[in-house]
Amino acid sequence: MYSTSDSAVSPGRLLAFRILTVITGLVFVIPLFNVVAPWAFPLDTGDPHEVADRWFITVAGAADLFLSTTLLSLAWRPRQSLLAAYVVAAALIAAAINVPVDPTFLAVLAVVVPALVVYPFWADLQGVGSWWRDPHAVLLGVGAASALFVVPVSMAAIGRQIGGTDVAARGNWWADYGEHVLLPTLAVLLAATCRPGWRLLAGVASAVWLYLGLVATFVLSDATGSWGVTGGAVAILGGVAAGAVAALGERFHPALPDLRPRPA
Repeated sequence: MYSTSDSAVSPGRLLAFRILTVITGLVFVIPLFNVVAPWAFPLDTGDPHEVADRWFITVAGAADLFLSTTLLSLAWRPRQSLLAAYVVAAALIAAAINVPVDPTFLAVLAVVVPALVVYPFWADLQGVGSWWRDPHAVLLGVGAASALFVVPVSMAAIGRQIGGTDVAARGNWWADYGEHVLLPTLAVLLAATCRPGWRLLAGVASAVWLYLGLVATFVLSDATGSWGVTGGAVAILGGVAAGAVAALGERFHPALPDLRPRPA
């Protein structure tokens, strides 16, 4: 049950939120064209070694696609609490990883924060710890399995950024990648709660995994930082699973068994 009624929210605040969120979402529409970096560079990336960094640029474009879709959907239906939770969590992860190595990343956060400040339904995000009491078993399993893979990858990328002097480190791509590789997993774990917005999170995470998995397997398997053929195949499997659950929606919601001890 929501703790804040729509009638209790100022129409002016709701309008301001929608305007700011649409503007922010559109800001991230342009960079998402970097998803075609495996074949072409339609945008000026500002990277003098963009050919060597194709994989990182592709992943960044996929992350921008995810954020733009989430923001525009949240502007349309602000009570999709999981979308707001995803944006907040993604912003915190991005800040923690990128700001220490690249303070100019604060400019990116400054684009996102105003919309979050005026978000009118913060009360819907209360009790986050209780959201997984009855999780979607498949999404929780896919998210947990993915975390076992991407968390070490992210930590290794951050380590290479801190101590590295290679081309990717000089462009701050390792830190950027350390953030972006976590985001689809974060989305699937949030989607496992089946709160408002879960199908969109699972669906977009599925699309990102499928696309990056195909690119890693067939196009950039030897690129710096790429998941390669094996990692790409695993990403494709995860994308298929998450996408199937998002497509089936409420028609298929297996719950985890209740393992709590029963009273004698």
